Amino acid sequence: MEEVLEVLANILCPTSESYSSCTSFIHSHASQGVFVQLIYFLFFPTLFIILFVYILSKSVLKGSLGTKAGGLRILIGIAVYIYIIINGWYAAALPLAEFWIVAIIVLFGAWYFIGGHFGNRAKEGSFPMTGTFPSLRGIKKKYQKFKGVKDEIEGAVSFVNAAQKLADNIKSGKSDRPAEDIAEIRNICATVSEIIKKYELTPEGQIYGAQLRKLKSQTEKLLKFLENMGS
Repeated sequence: MEEVLEVLANILCPTSESYSSCTSFIHSHASQGVFVQLIYFLFFPTLFIILFVYILSKSVLKGSLGTKAGGLRILIGIAVYIYIIINGWYAAALPLAEFWIVAIIVLFGAWYFIGGHFGNRAKEGSFPMTGTFPSLRGIKKKYQKFKGVKDEIEGAVSFVNAAQKLADNIKSGKSDRPAEDIAEIRNICATVSEIIKKYELTPEGQIYGAQLRKLKSQTEKLLKFLENMGS
């Protein structure tokens, strides 16, 4: 494993000055073991360079080529990475491997916390720390949505009950205007059928599933009544 580190030092740090810096860096982590040396010497610095080149190339090429710049961005990234190595600049990225992961965690944590309290996520109704719990504004919006569904279904229940009374009056001969009442029942059935169709397969409709099923059954009976009346 130590031979691997030696080979990597020769490849990634080709100049005498950079090689000296690289070997000193590797030896400074000797007490942590070869595996940790490999992570600090190869993985962290390489990841840092890749992210830096990716962000830089994306910013440069975004305006000119847009979404078609993916392949060219990779090519530029490889070229820049090789250029950094052959000029002995890889050694300059090694000190960053000591703290840049921690710095990124701290910066992203601060950004997420501040953005959750004062940024777009707070405006959209997300919980500031985790982004999963709704705010009071989000709860109010959902409550108003469900209340609208509830009011509409309750209105449909009232319509069906009124239509059933009209049908009963027609059956018993108590209706003074059976033709107009039949037309009213037909209009009510059409309106209620639209409400049932609108909500029966939605999450909101599932909450009021029992009422929707009852409405559907009552509407079907009324439609059967209209069919028997020859309407």
